[in-house]
Amino acid sequence: MSDYDSEAVDRLPFATPEKSQRYQTENYRGAVGLNWYRTDPTLQFTMAYYLQPEELSFAERHLTRIGELMGGPVAQWADETDRNPPRLERYDRWGHDISRVIMPASFTESKRAVLDAQKTLRELKRDQVSHDRRGYCPLRKSQY
Repeated sequence: MSDYDSEAVDRLPFATPEKSQRYQTENYRGAVGLNWYRTDPTLQFTMAYYLQPEELSFAERHLTRIGELMGGPVAQWADETDRNPPRLERYDRWGHDISRVIMPASFTESKRAVLDAQKTLRELKRDQVSHDRRGYCPLRKSQY
């Protein structure tokens, strides 16, 4: 048994309109435009707890940059994707079943931005390792 009281909405089947209303984007306004790392004290505390000071100073530069990306353009694209969701195109103009999913441009742009940020972080890590002959990376205490 959970220590938390269940709400009436928790007893509803998963895919009902009542349940989906609980998670509508309109209920969570205000996060777009914020740095999601700087506004998350739990994540900041966790990073400070697990990382040494020099590791934290290295990581915070990247976490701040990712927080800006996620709270800025990615959050805006997510709002656009919520308003214009992917759609299924079942048939071509001749009536043939093609069943393909048409993704909105906002989804593609968001995905590209996140993948580019991930690639940049990997390149920075690789460059850090190549400049340090011992193979030490500030995010890992062990040698490669």
